[in-house]
Amino acid sequence: MGQRQEHLPPSDASYVAILVTRDRRTADRYGLIMSAKGIPFEIYDLPDGFTLYVPVADAERAEREVTQYETGEKERRSRRAGPVYYPDNVPGLALALALLAVFHSRTYAPPGRGFWLDAGRASASRILDGEWWRAVTALTLHADLEHVLSNIVFGGIVLWALRRLIGPGRGWLLVLVSGAIGNWLNALFYASAHHSIGASTAVFGAVGLLAAVQLSARFRLPRTRIWIPFAAGLALLAMLGSSRKTDVMAHLFGFIAGFGVGLAALPALTRDLLGGRRAGWFFTATALLAVLTAWGWALIRM
Repeated sequence: MGQRQEHLPPSDASYVAILVTRDRRTADRYGLIMSAKGIPFEIYDLPDGFTLYVPVADAERAEREVTQYETGEKERRSRRAGPVYYPDNVPGLALALALLAVFHSRTYAPPGRGFWLDAGRASASRILDGEWWRAVTALTLHADLEHVLSNIVFGGIVLWALRRLIGPGRGWLLVLVSGAIGNWLNALFYASAHHSIGASTAVFGAVGLLAAVQLSARFRLPRTRIWIPFAAGLALLAMLGSSRKTDVMAHLFGFIAGFGVGLAALPALTRDLLGGRRAGWFFTATALLAVLTAWGWALIRM
């Protein structure tokens, strides 16, 4: 159907050049396209480059095939060029973090502080005894104002980056699952009367999630932004690490849990399964319902 020629192109007008390239592989690639479409062709190695000739009668169809191929290649390159970011939803993120602050102000104020801590803190022995809800409720409790504000500020940065990549609904649910698993792993590690509270386990879970999804080019932040959420996690660790009450292992297990959850969810995320707006609302509602259910169990069992 076609072949490479080292001599001069035909002198008659029965053939016409439709493509010239300096790259031999590119010329061969277009030759394969011609062969697949049943178009006779010749490739000549000329001073200007490798030149693809086709019969005049087939020139219009050949040029159309070349255009269609180049258009498809541009679309494929644009899809591989970088992630498709979800729209910013700063008000939604701010509202969720504000609710966390309001909940802290209600639970920390005396005389109810002891009641809420007893009901919801992550007690290692009690979690292992079947009180699963404590792995969730502990994420909403904080020791003092500095504790909750540091989680809101630095956690907000990490959550913003994660939500931009995988969507707000999936982001909330995966962060909650990562935080709960992190608390459960922490309970397994201590297996004693160890107690912990705070959303920082979930924040480090979000950092782990972010690290996992960065393994896919579809969810890769630009180089100028990739360091921001990780720096926020390190800043949170440095700020809370100055306190003797800081549970460093909970942070570590939160990151491990987030990375594992991210790897498990990556195939679905890469295929953009359940990534629409309705699914986003469903996942957000599921995360909120999980928190409310956990607290319901906690208050009933008090």
